[in-house]
Parts: sequence; structure tokens; C-alpha cells
Amino acid sequence: MKKIFVSSVLLTAALLPGVSQAEGATVSNNLVTGKPTEIRKGATTAYPLVAKIGSSQQVSVQDTFINSSGEVWYRITAGKYTGWSLANHFPVITNGFTLGKPATISESIVNVRKGASTSYAIVAKLSKGQQVSILDSFRTSSGELWYRIKTGNSIGWVLSSLVTVNDGSTFTPVAAAKPATNIAGLPTVGSYYTITAASLDARKGAASSYAIVAKVTKGQKYKVIGQFLHKNGEGWIRIQINSKLSGWIPVLKAAEVKPPANIPGLPTIGSSYTIPVASLDARKGASTSYAIVAKVTKGKSFKVISQHMSPTGDGWVRIQISATLAGWIPIPKAAEEKPPANIPGLPTLGSSYSIAATTLNVRKGASTNYAIVTKVTKGQSFNVIGQYMSPTGDGWVRIQVSSSLAGWIMVKQGTVSTPAPSTTMTVFTRNAVLYSNAGFSGTTVIERIPYLSKVSLFSDTKTVSGVTWVKIKTAAGNTGWTPNYEVASSQANLTHVYALKNAAVRKSATTSAALVVTLAENQQILVLNEYNGWLNVETGAGKRGWVLKTQTSPYTTKRLFSPETYISNNDVYLRWQKPSTLNLAYSTPAANQLKIYGGLSDVEIPSFAVKGIKSIQKVAANTTEKAVLITFQPGYSFTIRNYNNNITIKVVQSGLAGKRIILDPGHGGKDPGAIGPTGLREKVVVLDTALILKAELERAGAIVTMTRSTDVFLELAERTAISNSSDGDAFISLHTDAFNEKTNGTTSFYNTTVNFNGLASKELANAIQKNLIVSLGTYNRGVKEEAFYVNRMNELPSILVEMAFISNPSEEALLKTTAFRQKAAIGIKNGLQEYFNK
Repeated sequence: MKKIFVSSVLLTAALLPGVSQAEGATVSNNLVTGKPTEIRKGATTAYPLVAKIGSSQQVSVQDTFINSSGEVWYRITAGKYTGWSLANHFPVITNGFTLGKPATISESIVNVRKGASTSYAIVAKLSKGQQVSILDSFRTSSGELWYRIKTGNSIGWVLSSLVTVNDGSTFTPVAAAKPATNIAGLPTVGSYYTITAASLDARKGAASSYAIVAKVTKGQKYKVIGQFLHKNGEGWIRIQINSKLSGWIPVLKAAEVKPPANIPGLPTIGSSYTIPVASLDARKGASTSYAIVAKVTKGKSFKVISQHMSPTGDGWVRIQISATLAGWIPIPKAAEEKPPANIPGLPTLGSSYSIAATTLNVRKGASTNYAIVTKVTKGQSFNVIGQYMSPTGDGWVRIQVSSSLAGWIMVKQGTVSTPAPSTTMTVFTRNAVLYSNAGFSGTTVIERIPYLSKVSLFSDTKTVSGVTWVKIKTAAGNTGWTPNYEVASSQANLTHVYALKNAAVRKSATTSAALVVTLAENQQILVLNEYNGWLNVETGAGKRGWVLKTQTSPYTTKRLFSPETYISNNDVYLRWQKPSTLNLAYSTPAANQLKIYGGLSDVEIPSFAVKGIKSIQKVAANTTEKAVLITFQPGYSFTIRNYNNNITIKVVQSGLAGKRIILDPGHGGKDPGAIGPTGLREKVVVLDTALILKAELERAGAIVTMTRSTDVFLELAERTAISNSSDGDAFISLHTDAFNEKTNGTTSFYNTTVNFNGLASKELANAIQKNLIVSLGTYNRGVKEEAFYVNRMNELPSILVEMAFISNPSEEALLKTTAFRQKAAIGIKNGLQEYFNK
């Protein structure tokens, strides 16, 4: 690798996305070749040729892809051949004309980009009135239509709104007009699919012949973003594994995909539901935060096509409004007009139910198949808001756990307990008032109850206008009524939320109401009640009002939460969920410790043990922030990954055995790398060394992945994509250096400015550099920080090794020998052993 070349090419490459999956594009399933066409193994001409087909051949299109050069490729099947072909070999029929028609730039300055997104690099700038030729079109997942254009020597992509076709028409490919329909029998696009098998391989395409990009395990839940059904009936779906990675998994035969069971208490799927109230908003999703798609009015009947029960117990059904329109409507509103009759033998609706068992699981629905939302304990009392008797005779009641949470508990027939005795409660609000009667109207104020004062709670409860009232006696000796959200047995029973940026508290539950206060981001507020997508809240300063629920989060925006442990590929993992805005970092205070920090205000400590971890503690990072300190048991260490919405720690045993190493021989294919005085090519040296190193590592028990094992060309982004989609523990890119005939020696590079694992990368570079010098006997040029793409854009501990200078005749002679390459492999292996024994 030439140093002169590195800064201009590798650093520039960081600005260009490597590949872009063309999600959201809709292409006709069947096309006809417009010219003789090559089918290749991948979406560039650098990939091996699979077959050649003539013009006028019918093919089936399975996928679309934009490579780093901005070219659109289709994955096609033509007879017995499957592979990738350039999209411009297939004429696209448009509304009135074909691609290639001249057009004019219609805005003052228009950026021409390398791909169909504003995230791509600008390749040219055009001015209003310039003439271009349209080569291709592409519609993104957000619905934007882009044209691939040519003008002079420049080819790239522009938004369709910035181009006027010369005949004045609007350029709209017919192929992009209709969204793809769901395949019957497969999980629908947009739904969430739960893995039922112990383990599944997620692959690059919808066939077992494609490379594995990740493994998914039983119980994990993913969004479905694509479907494919083979002629043999084998069904595949494409799932969103994380913010950067998707893949295809088999879902076996269509018959194995079972329709969801009906949710008790909601209109059944397939039934006809009549609107019972004057008007309801039908929305895009099952929440008031979704956009309104239509209004439905009282007396109209619609077919129910889906159901949803929210975590707070709000029931929604999706109805078929017309042949082309469906939407979600809330069900509880209809039930409010006419309360259902009580089920004999169960606690009555509106009564207070006291928990008799030591502990009970509260679930999302009236069945043990539903997820647990919380637990309640003996002696706690709750208002009964729903009933259900199963076909097997199990009785369930829905209880109001808190102002924002409801759920179902199982009660045996005849076990209705007597009301809870009088108990002592605490006033945890700053504006509590004692009223003569239950309700805000037709009553008088007896007393303003002091904050943190103790009150005696009677068993009487009443519900007025959706608010549950309790009868209490204050410390001053007054008896009266107050809303139940004013008192609690402990602070643990309170519900708090955290303000998002620019959250506004208003006097009433409408955006037109007067502003009470604008909350600071991440400010904690107490929830008193909830109504129609709004929360009635009280701030720490005692100010009350209403805030949109969508402007709050149940978790602090600077918190690690929902810890879990799982096993994948025989490795033990510990994972926390986190907001994507957190800028985390880590340190190693001691050899067996990991400290994670970076603006944290809280950390949820796991209640379970993790193999290989001695302790997990929440500690102070500084005077205002928290950190989590993990101490590992002797003989254990870690590999850490910082994803968009979670941070994951792989707990690993010391030593090289079992470690997953990514080896990256630089250059390849059309890129020879640096060339020595006698014509020795860098790509040949590093590939042979990598293969020797692979054998050495595997003999030591490591698991090795090669970015390339043959003489093929890979983009830099493709190399890091292999690393970042893996569950690897280290990444090593192999190179030879070049400058002049006198320069010599060995260098190891790392990056800390961008790579989250920069700390580990530096340790890895030090260990490998030291052992390489011992093994090779070359001049030690040291360990250096550099912004090479494969290190900077890597999520693993990663280094780039320059073994020797191929431009130096003496070192070129060494690089030619198998003995020198073997010594390099031994040195790197010994360095990895030292690193993993730390």
C-alpha cells in the first residue's frame, strides 16, 4: 500500500456509501431483456460470470440493488440460472415513452449524486436549463422518485422533481405505481414475526445458497420488510435485524403460518363491527399518535381484519373501510356508552379487588399465553374494569394497576375477597385536595393536603368521569374524597415519564390550550391520569397540566434499560436497550473490569446472574452522571458492540480458542495494490499470508472468516460490512507498505476517533506489533493512529498491518518467500494470543 495513495483514496472512500439495498422499489416481477445480457454472482461487473442470455428473453425479478457506483442491478432468474444483471438491459415501459428521453434541469443548482439518496456523494452540479438524458429510474422506500441521468461525461442520480421531461410530461414508470401485494400464507410486510425455531440463519437472499449474514434465535421478534415464495412452495421473509442489517429467513410452508388468536374483549377478526358512537377517527396505526386516514360515523358496519391491545390496555381493531382503504379505530370508547353486564362469580365491574395470593402476574390479555406487564402482591387493591370467563371456566378480571397501566389477572370462581381494610398511605403529589364528595363538580374543598403527609385509606371507591376516587382521613382529622392518583403506599407505585425535547404542558388536553410550562429534555414528571393520547402530569415544582403522550418516554433518554442475557453460537451475551441518542464510551479500570459511561442518568441493573460476570454495579461517572461497572470472573473477558438501540457485551473466556477473527487481505482483483521493483504484487502477498494465518489460527482453536479467499476485488465498505454484520472479536487487515527503495520496516495502525472499539483496537495493535517484530526481525516503525476506512468504519476491535515495504528491494525479496509470510502469520497469531489472554 502506497502512503501517497492512502490519504487520497482510503480517506475519500469514507465519504461514499459502499452499497445501498434498494428497499421500497417496486419492479415488475417479469421483464424481457432488451439486449444480450450477462448474469453475474454479484451486483458489479467484478463478480464472476454465471451465464449469458440473449435479447427478448423473459426473466423473473426477485430483488433490486444499487451498488457503490450508483448502478441499479436486478437479481433475476432465467431458466436454470439465477444471478444479477444491470437494470438498463431491461427496457422499462413508461406512461407514453421509454427511458432515454431528453430532459431539462428545472432548478437553479441541482446536485447529481452517486446513488438515489441525499446521503450519497455529489458527483456533479448542474444549472437550470442544462440538457440531460434519463437512463433509469428508482423509487425509494420513502416514496421519492429519482432519475439516473447522463450529461457530458457525468452520470448520476437526481430527484425527479428537479427535472422536466422535454415534452412537458411527468416521468412516472408504470412499474413503480403499484405497491407489491402481500403473499398469502406468509407473515405480512410491516408485521412483526417471532422466531419459533431454536436457531435460524438469516441470509443475503431468499435461498439457502446465499451467504449467512446473521443468526437469529427462538423468541426474538423482527419487523417483516419483504416476502418471497419459491415455486416449490418454500416461503421466505426478509426481516429487519437491526438498524443496519436485514436478511432473509425461511418460514417453511405457508400452512405453518397460523393466524393470530382473537384477543378477548375485542370484536373478533372476520366479524362485522357497527360504530356505536357519533364519530370515530380511523388511523394508520393502533394509537392516537398515528395519522387519521378517514372518519367513520355511528351505525355504519365494517369488517374487522385485525386486533391490537396496547400495553396500557386500550383495545383497537383494524377495519376494512373500502376496497382500497383500511384503518384502526379504538374500541373502549364504544364500550363506555353501555357498560357490559357483570359475569356471575367474578368481582364486579367498578368494585375494588384485593389481591389474596402472595403474588400474581398481570398480563396483556385474559390468558396465560399473553405477556406479563407487571406483578401485584398480597394486600394490594385495584379497581376492576373488565371481566372474562374462558371456555374452560377460568375467570379473569382486568384491573387498573396505575393511571397509565391496566392488565388481566386470573381469579378462581368464588374467591372474591372482601374489601381491603383501612390502611395508611402517603400523599406524593404537591397539589392534593380533599373534597366533600367524589368529583370535581358539585363538591366543596375541605383541605389542601400537605406533600408527603400520611392519610388513612377507607375501602370505599367511586369512579366519576373516568377518574377513580378514594375516601381518606387526613392527618388533620378531616374525612373526604380525593383522586386515587394523589396517594400511594410507596414511591415504587408511582408512574413517572420523561420529557422529550420541547415537550409542552398545557392547561387542558388539546394543542390549542394555554401553555403551562415547557419541559426540559429528560425532565422527570409524575403521571396522574391519561385521556385520549394525553397525560395529566405534575412536575417536581408542583405545576400541573396535560402533555401529549408522544412527547414523553417511559424511560429517561439517558438510561440503559431492559437488561437481558442470551446465548448465541455457544457464546454468552449481556445486552441493555438504550436510546439511539446516547454517545457511549468505555474504559477498563482494571484488567478484569469494564466501565460503560457517557451522559447516563440511570442504569437498570440486571436481577439475574450472567456466566463469567462476578458483579454489575451502578457507579458515579462524575458529579452528575452514572456509569455501569462490570467485574468479570477470573479467566473471562469481553467483546463489546455499540448498536443504534442497544449495547451488547459478549462474555468470553480468556485465550484464542473459540474467538472469531475476521481476516482482510487488502486489494485484489482489478486492484493489485503496491507493486515491487521486480513486479511482485501486494494483493498476492497479503492473500497468501492471510491463508497461512487462517490455518495457524484454526489450529489454535479460533474461528476465522476471510473477507476474500481468492483474487477478487472488494469495495472498502464491503469489507467492513462483513465485519460489522458478524459476531466477531477482532478484525485484521493485511497489507504491504510502499514509499521508496530505502524506506523499510513494519507498522500497525488503529483508529480511536470514530471506532467505538478504539481502546481495544489500540491494545490489539500494540500486542500484534510487538510479536510481529520479534517474529520477523524487521525495523519497528511503531503503532500509529490513522483514519483508514477499514478501521474507522469498523465496529470491532480492528487494526491494519503493514508487514514490510514492497518498494524496498531487500524487503520485497523477503516478501516473496513462504518463510517470511509464515513468520508474519506466527507473529500475528502470537499477538492475538497475548491480546485475548489479557
